[in-house]
Amino acid sequence: MAVETSYVYLESVGGGREEVWVVGVGDMSYEWEVPDSLGWYRLLLVVEGPGRRDSVYSSSIYIGRVGVGEGEGVSVGDTFGLRVRYGELTMGSVLVEYSVPCEGEVVLEVYDVSGREVRELWRGDVVRGEHRMEWDGRDGEGRLLSSGVYFVSLEGMGRRAVRKVVLVR
Repeated sequence: MAVETSYVYLESVGGGREEVWVVGVGDMSYEWEVPDSLGWYRLLLVVEGPGRRDSVYSSSIYIGRVGVGEGEGVSVGDTFGLRVRYGELTMGSVLVEYSVPCEGEVVLEVYDVSGREVRELWRGDVVRGEHRMEWDGRDGEGRLLSSGVYFVSLEGMGRRAVRKVVLVR
């Protein structure tokens, strides 16, 4: 496909979209201003050519605060979010990262496509901030799950976030 124009959008996961680049053919580097809103985002690349338009999403990225401050300080755990690390397709274990804005109880579970819970990864109190947990692709009985689509769910503090995982055996 001959590319005439490319567009790159920054899309809030679960929210709106804003154009960040309009790219000409041959452009290889881009600059953009990070949004003020903290949270999970992904990039959408749209490529247009004669009679054709294709698009692809990036993996989710987290935009948070980084720095040193006085008084109130700067914190990375200001939002409620969930991310499956290293893409959505996996043959082994999956690194699940999540962020909570305050101390409280959360439940981290895995569901199959029928909505049946196959594994509870965590149920309990967590402190404010970012957390990581590895899921080995097994159900609650310790059996390897078959290839397929699964959903990791984080619930707590009156909110819920869900991410898709594709297991390949």
